[in-house]
Amino acid sequence: MSPQYLLAASLPEACAALSQAGPTARVIAGGTDLMVELRHERLAGNEPSGLLVDVAGLPELQGAHLEVGELWLGAGLTFSQCQADALIRERLPLLAEAARRVGSLQIRNVATLGGNLGNKSPAADGVTVLVALGALARLASAKGERQALVEDLAARGLLPGEIIVGFGLPAPATPGASAFAKVIRRQAVGIARFNIAAQLDLDRDGVVTAAGIGVGAVFPSPRRVAEAEALLLGRRPTPALWEQAAQAISDDMLRACGARPSMVYKEPALARVAARALELAWRRGQARERP
Repeated sequence: MSPQYLLAASLPEACAALSQAGPTARVIAGGTDLMVELRHERLAGNEPSGLLVDVAGLPELQGAHLEVGELWLGAGLTFSQCQADALIRERLPLLAEAARRVGSLQIRNVATLGGNLGNKSPAADGVTVLVALGALARLASAKGERQALVEDLAARGLLPGEIIVGFGLPAPATPGASAFAKVIRRQAVGIARFNIAAQLDLDRDGVVTAAGIGVGAVFPSPRRVAEAEALLLGRRPTPALWEQAAQAISDDMLRACGARPSMVYKEPALARVAARALELAWRRGQARERP
């Protein structure tokens, strides 16, 4: 039989429904991945069952706003909203830039930031950005609420019955310096072979005072590359330093994934794209600092 459907009127109702329905219950918002999954189950002869809990309209999951010292991103934000929102464009241009590169316009209009994490895709563009920014996810269930690093959730997944409510990160005083890059098999509307999100803070002399580098699709889940970040800190980058940091990213991939046939092209390609993304982020920051 087909899954049952509940349009949740409140967050507590959604949490209670998930708890009561058990492991066959699933959360749906945009549904861009889940509906495909359900269709594949049906085509494979496994009729989908259980409960779909629709949380797309819950107010707690909506919008982007500043709280005390924190920038809050609702899990229900679509990628089109991330691309167009004035606060995100001003304070988190890295997310706005990545949102423009997600799928097609039709996908961006309904796919959500929370769903990007909940789907647990290694190539999730939005998750790679949140990882680079060190974002915390707020999770709700019938047992209460908790927070967890997005990077940890991307690797380990949610606990049964949990709903992603949104994401918090320290509110940046300035947008910093950032760049997002991805390589796909075709020119548009493809899943990333790898993606890179770089967020740098610079002083007036161009010295890197903070760095967040997220990489996706080449690891089991998107993650930060601490070795590359450490290489940049306290230094005014040069072309040689970009190459050194990019090689650290590539080396981390090789350690994590081992020698696969695809590494013949992926290792040098990742290093080259990473170097370009880091340099672009730095140049953007320099241009912003100039009077």
